[in-house]
Amino acid sequence: MAPSAASLGTYAITGVQTGLGPEAGRTPIRQEIDTWAYDEANAIQVDLFIQALIIFQGTEPDEKLSWFRIAAIHSIAPNPWDEETKTQNDGANC
Repeated sequence: MAPSAASLGTYAITGVQTGLGPEAGRTPIRQEIDTWAYDEANAIQVDLFIQALIIFQGTEPDEKLSWFRIAAIHSIAPNPWDEETKTQNDGANC
């Protein structure tokens, strides 16, 4: 039996559940980055995003939820990200 997510210290991610667009279950439409970043209506959102990004990038590289480890998920990383064992393929986590 595989270990539970809780025992591995994993985190369930739940995306946006409201305002999903014109039809139920549709993915929200994303704003173009320049439009989002320069729209005064989004000033608080942008400020919080920048603060969070700075904190995220400042985490120690060996921490599981560090910028370095998250970025390596889609690379040819020698270590598994969220599994007990090393990958059995060419080393890529995807």
